[in-house]
Amino acid sequence: MDKDYIGLQELSERISLSKRTIRSWIQDPTKRFPCIRVGQKLLFKKRDVEQFLDRFSVQVPEIGEVVENILSEMKGEKSR
Repeated sequence: MDKDYIGLQELSERISLSKRTIRSWIQDPTKRFPCIRVGQKLLFKKRDVEQFLDRFSVQVPEIGEVVENILSEMKGEKSR
């Protein structure tokens, strides 16, 4: 059975961010990084972390789309 909660060290390794960055996100009221404090220990529910990170996902267009858009814009400028 996979555990639902992970500690700060494991989270840092899984998402390739420093513990310092994660701690600063916890303190930042604009980010509201989800965590549970048990005494001095920070715990993170995997599902909550995934949902949090999904808010920052970036859609990268395919290179073909970018080239096609640039070419069509260039053609539009030449016909003016």
